[in-house]
Amino acid sequence: MSIKKIGIADLQSGLYILKGDKEAGCNLSSRVCNSTVSQNIWHMRLGHPSRQRMAILNKRFSYISLPDTTSCDVCHLAKQRKLTFPVSTSYASFIFDLVHVDIWGPCTMTSMNGDRYFLTTVDDHSRFTWLYIMKNKAETHVHLINFISMVKTQF
Repeated sequence: MSIKKIGIADLQSGLYILKGDKEAGCNLSSRVCNSTVSQNIWHMRLGHPSRQRMAILNKRFSYISLPDTTSCDVCHLAKQRKLTFPVSTSYASFIFDLVHVDIWGPCTMTSMNGDRYFLTTVDDHSRFTWLYIMKNKAETHVHLINFISMVKTQF
């Protein structure tokens, strides 16, 4: 096995940055590797901890920067709480004999239209699911009446 030098790196802010000059023996790939480091890099590497935890780490390790967590999509999507449903072994014999309805929300992040709740309707026999997106829980009544009308007219 031959050893080949791919470049020289300097330690900067806790990261090794490859030198991109010809004397270091690097090529174009080192410039790509050294592209702008995001301010949230440590936030992402450490598993998206809260801003308070990052502040503690920042006090101890000065090279760990405080993230701008308001722009972290992963934190908003991955940290939403949800409960699991118990496993059911019973099934309805015909479609719409048994329908499961659940209201989910409020979401920590609103949609572009300002919606914060979801109404899910699941047919027990076919497991077909309908999803209604709502701004508030008060819309549930209208969606259920429309769902029942749709079932009566289309099925």
